Amino acid sequence: MCSITKTIFAVVTAALFISTAAAYTGDVTYYNTDDGYGACGIQIHDYEYVAALSSDVYDSGAHCGQTIQIEWEGKSVTATVEDLCPGCDSTSVDLTPTAFEALAPTSVGRLTGATWNFV
Repeated sequence: MCSITKTIFAVVTAALFISTAAAYTGDVTYYNTDDGYGACGIQIHDYEYVAALSSDVYDSGAHCGQTIQIEWEGKSVTATVEDLCPGCDSTSVDLTPTAFEALAPTSVGRLTGATWNFV
């Protein structure tokens, strides 16, 4: 490869990597699963570390099975995407109670300004 082609390839590769590592900011809430099946077709339980994404980010199930890391006020939790949250704002996340409690007591109800990304 010539040096110009190598440079262009490096820039494009770096841009793709940066776009996949984007962080989101939104609210985090929790929901009770009732041991039902999530939108990804897997049975989920309240004691698991499961996340439900907004319709925008869920992208017709494109992220099913992927993990996300959520950070809020110095605490973090990793959860697996297994459900859809149709009522969530675009960059908000709904967690199972156990996953939520890794960040704050469920009595808090809603965590504002949390950041998260795919890992």
